[in-house]
Amino acid sequence: MPSRTAGSVSRRQLRGVDDSTESGESFADAVSEWQSCAPWRGDAPGPLLVDGLQGPPRTLPMKVRDIMTEPPLTCSPETSLAVAAHLMQEADYGTLPVVDARGMVVGIVTDRDICLALARTNRNAVNIAVREVMTTTVVSARPGDEVRGALATMKVGRVRRLPVRDEAGRLIGMLSIEDIVLRGLQGDGVGPDDLVAALRAMYVRTPVRVEAGSWEGFTPG
Repeated sequence: MPSRTAGSVSRRQLRGVDDSTESGESFADAVSEWQSCAPWRGDAPGPLLVDGLQGPPRTLPMKVRDIMTEPPLTCSPETSLAVAAHLMQEADYGTLPVVDARGMVVGIVTDRDICLALARTNRNAVNIAVREVMTTTVVSARPGDEVRGALATMKVGRVRRLPVRDEAGRLIGMLSIEDIVLRGLQGDGVGPDDLVAALRAMYVRTPVRVEAGSWEGFTPG
């Protein structure tokens, strides 16, 4: 067994699992697979030694700015629900951040918000402003946050999308769970277990009893 040199890591550190590999798989095979799958950054510092084996360069933790969607599609508080729904349909989005004239996030509106709001009223979607149905408590991220931390924020807040704000609070991008699934499971992003745990937390539902006759008196317009 070669001695560990400074800067080397164990199999546990490399793979995030027990030092023993799966049945029938050699450690060399595991390292080879690891090297072939990871997209290494060209500007990362020197080589990584794994139990005496020459490995790829170390990567820096993946940041929100690396995978967020920009520029974000937005609406204003005075945008009608009809226009907001049209924007969502055209862009294939389910959420729109709501910004004021300064570009500051003042709320967020989802396709579900729009559907539920229209189901409760006879008013036309053209005559209902986003400010009437939007959520004003907005959980967000910063571009320099680590993706792992942003996923933890999603998990705690039980949200699938985070507006990304700069130091002044202005909206500069959006980070969605889809961004993390497609680009965050790479390099030093997040692990599959982290992602599954976050999704489980997001989709927990508490049954609500609906009383018979609760729709009596409602007349669709």
